Amino acid sequence: MPNDIVEGVGDDIDENVDFTQTREQIVQFMRDNPKISASGIGKRMGLETRAVQAHIQTLKQSGVIGRVGPAMGGHWTIKPPKKGKTASAAGEKNSNGENSR
Repeated sequence: MPNDIVEGVGDDIDENVDFTQTREQIVQFMRDNPKISASGIGKRMGLETRAVQAHIQTLKQSGVIGRVGPAMGGHWTIKPPKKGKTASAAGEKNSNGENSR
């Protein structure tokens, strides 16, 4: 993958998913704000909501992300790194805002 935004995320999922820069940015927005909408992502990225929804659908079908709850009031989940990967390799931070490990 081109950068570490989604490094380690979904290592054991569909290997055919194409992690374009756009999809990496979408995952990062979801990681930063799990309640963000497709419309909110689109506004921040300068994309139409429908384009964001298409990327989200691909990410959901490949198992990279999931949705818990309804469209309004729910939140996004990001599949954790494959077992054996450290949280810091996936760019995760501990409660102090520091990289884990």
